[in-house]
Parts: sequence; C-alpha cells; structure tokens
Amino acid sequence: MNGFLIIDKPEGWTSFDVVAKIRGITGVKKIGHAGTLDPMATGVMVLMLGRTAKLLGYLPDTGKRYTAGVSLGTRTDTLDKTGAVVARSDMAVGEDDIRRALKGFTGEIEQVPPMYSAVKKDGVRLYDLARRGKEIHREKRRVTVYSIDLLSFDKCRQQFLLDIACSSGTYIRTLADDVGEILGTYAHLDSLRRTAACGFGESGCVKIEDVALDPLKSVIPADAAFFAYSAAFVTPAQSARLSNGGWLSMDRVKLDGTPSQIVRIYDDSGFLGLGSVDSERGVLKHACLIRV
Repeated sequence: MNGFLIIDKPEGWTSFDVVAKIRGITGVKKIGHAGTLDPMATGVMVLMLGRTAKLLGYLPDTGKRYTAGVSLGTRTDTLDKTGAVVARSDMAVGEDDIRRALKGFTGEIEQVPPMYSAVKKDGVRLYDLARRGKEIHREKRRVTVYSIDLLSFDKCRQQFLLDIACSSGTYIRTLADDVGEILGTYAHLDSLRRTAACGFGESGCVKIEDVALDPLKSVIPADAAFFAYSAAFVTPAQSARLSNGGWLSMDRVKLDGTPSQIVRIYDDSGFLGLGSVDSERGVLKHACLIRV
C-alpha cells in the first residue's frame, strides 16, 4: 500500500501513537510523516505510506496553518496548558493591544526553541533535559510568519484565538509566549489545531476510526502532493532507462507545461516517481522513483 493518509489527529495522542495505530490497521511497516504534532494538538497530520515515504524530502514547501488559542495571565514551563504555571500576572489587555502586538510577528522573525521540544543539543533531546530539570542555552532560529490574524477575543477570560500561516519549524507555543511578553504580561498556548500542511487541508482529513473501517478508501495517490510540479510522460523503454539510473534527453520527453526543476514522471503504468531536470545538459535524471 502506497500513498498519503491525511489524519485528523485526536487530542491526547502523540504523533508516534498515530503512526503505530495506522501501522496496525493497514499492515504497512514503513510509514513516514511530514511533521509531528504535540499531544495536545489536533488536526492535519500527513502520513506517507510504503514507498511514498521516500518522497518526504521533495514535498513542496507550502508552509503550515494553525488555529491557536492563547490564554493571558500565566506562563507555564512547557509554554502550553499541559505544563506547570511558573509565572502569573493580573494585568488585563484589550483587543486593540493584541492587534498592535501581532503586527510585530509577521514576516521573518527569530524564535528560541522551547526546552520542551524535540530539538537536539549534543545528541540529547531538549525535552529529555527539561524533564531532568535542566535548562540550557538555545540558539535563535529564523522562521517566517506569512500571516497572523485575530479571530476572536474574550476580554473577561483574557483569551483569544489566532489564525496563523507560517513556515515549517515555527513553534506556536513560543509565538504565544512572545506575544504575551510584548503585551507586558504572560501567555501560554491553550489549544492548537493544524488546519493545513503540505498542500492538504482539513477537508481531506479522515479520522482514525474511519481508516479502520476501510483503509484503502482513505488513501490518496502518491502524486497528489506534487501537482505544483510539471509532469513528464515517458515510454516503457525510457522508464526502464530511468529505473536503471540512466538519463533522458529532454528533447525526447513529453512535458506538460514548462518544466520545473523537479517533475512528476509517468509511464504507461502510472506514477513512477520524481525526476530532476538538468537544464544545462538538457537531460532528465531520476530524483526519487517509488516504482522500479
């Protein structure tokens, strides 16, 4: 079984829990995923089944989108609702204050990865160090927030909801904490739902129990995530040459539209995998074939 499964991850499950469950349902041993979600988070989790997992490094960088709930007045050691409260503030803020603060969080920004994260330091996960009560220096990382919009604000509860479109690697927990600091108070992430990743949205999500009922019905073809790339159509002989490591002259390859650097390759049997266009030599090479 090859292809994508777009799972609506339930709250309380780790990403490993999801992969293990789908492995048990489908019998597919090799399952990759395009980004983990914290146990408290829900929403779009992109799984790649079988040989499709080989294509992970070629997924178009479309960024990710989240709906994030933020509570003001308290900071936790994990920067979200699962942690212990480490600081409190009685300061109240208004909607205009929040809107002004959010303006500073669009574009390229710097973030310090939270201690409770999977980032490694000298081969050790930061969350392992955090669980031992240790906190170490972390280098800032550059990420991009394409848009951040205030969806709602409860003044009495001092809670608000954000819609965030950002690059991969953005820590929404850190973003919530940083917004609290700019507002002159504390904040933590109260809820998180990923609404889009790798070009897939909530409309394509399936629940784990639905996969259990009919696994094949939920699988999306392996080329579905790569429609941003142009397509190349090859003959059986050309397919065999590519599969054996050979190159093809671009003059002899049928292309659909202007060739991109990476192209989808199809033969008489369907999707073969991805190829790389060498424009200087005028040849098509295989990049990652999933059917050989």
